[in-house]
Amino acid sequence: MQIIRAVQVSADNYANTSFHQGIKSPAECPHCDARDGLKALGYYSRNVTGAKRGVLRIFVRRFRCRCCGRTVSILEVDPIVWTKKRRI
Repeated sequence: MQIIRAVQVSADNYANTSFHQGIKSPAECPHCDARDGLKALGYYSRNVTGAKRGVLRIFVRRFRCRCCGRTVSILEVDPIVWTKKRRI
């Protein structure tokens, strides 16, 4: 499962500032509703198109629930970029 959060950061800044390292886990697991059960698992990469540099590699934060064992990833994106990509 992927949770998408809206933030005001460009793809270029996301990639250049290691923005993914500051992403916090949700308060509860979206699968089993366990509170404070999500533990950081790591990252996986995705390619996105940046306004200034073309294709950029960003990292998406992933968490695993200690109770149910399922994973959830958090992707924080600029809502304007997300809206434009969904129209294509």
